[in-house]
Amino acid sequence: MKNLLTAAFALIVLAPLGCAPQGGSSGTKDSFTLSLPTSAAVSSTTVKKGETKDIELTLKANKEFKGKIELKAEQPEKFKTELKPSSVELNPDQEVKVQLMVTNNDAAAGDATIRVTATPDHGTAVSREVKVKSE
Repeated sequence: MKNLLTAAFALIVLAPLGCAPQGGSSGTKDSFTLSLPTSAAVSSTTVKKGETKDIELTLKANKEFKGKIELKAEQPEKFKTELKPSSVELNPDQEVKVQLMVTNNDAAAGDATIRVTATPDHGTAVSREVKVKSE
């Protein structure tokens, strides 16, 4: 029974780390991924009032993906976000780091979610949720 619980816990915690959702033509070589750092995928990033934190995201093109990707972040009230760069031109097999800057503008204490969406010039968009904690 203990092994079963351990396996179930590992599946729940580690499953989000396995493979990032794909944008573009998902399931083909004409796709891309938007990945979070392992720490952000497992737990939240603490942002104190008046503080700004950088979270590094990764866009990676598969073998046949080529195109422009627009990035957008939706944040809760009292948080400010900025993506640098906010637009990326990806070539096949290219990987680009994107900085998500999160500022806590006096948000109430507790957990919040920022949704980052990468929209390509062809195919489908992909979104990831970044958990933050206000203190």
